[in-house]
Amino acid sequence: MRKTCLILAVSVQAILAAPTPCFASTRPVVTAQPAAASAETARPDQLQNLFNSLASAPDADASVVIAEKIQALWLATDSSTAELLMRRALFAIHTQNLDVALNVLDKLVDLSPDWAEAWNKRATVRYLLDDEQGSLDDIERVLKLEPRHFGALNGAAMIYEQQNNKPEALKAYRQVLSLAPQWPQIKAHVDKLSIEVEGQGI
Repeated sequence: MRKTCLILAVSVQAILAAPTPCFASTRPVVTAQPAAASAETARPDQLQNLFNSLASAPDADASVVIAEKIQALWLATDSSTAELLMRRALFAIHTQNLDVALNVLDKLVDLSPDWAEAWNKRATVRYLLDDEQGSLDDIERVLKLEPRHFGALNGAAMIYEQQNNKPEALKAYRQVLSLAPQWPQIKAHVDKLSIEVEGQGI
């Protein structure tokens, strides 16, 4: 049976509440404007500033707003072809045409192998198609490109937890918590697994 997931809802809210792995948003793709001074060089600086804000957010609500801005930047692309493929993939996911989504995303990662969000979306689809190892393989690619990808880390943690690989699940949840310390559901996972794995809380 194919799994369902709250990836079709607002992404960060899904990470905080979903019963199954949720990797990221299905918000619209943003194409960087060519008139911008240097979109490719400006984006890392914008991301770093947002991650700094995420780490010091005063509460969970504020952190969700910041995290969604981060996800919007992750979905930004300077390639109109990549944008079109991503839009097609997101529509296929939204309509639960997962085989179509996978086919499109296979093309997208070939076209844009350095776009972390392309691998992240394919990781999501592979999970929904019950290919947990394929999903973890794609998550590995995501994290090589963007080690701070809290959606991919959360997805990995939940897969590991389902596989009863509690040490790896704890490691991934702790990475998410280091990025977004105000997310109570993630802290709850860390507290629970810390006791089960290490015999004590954080």
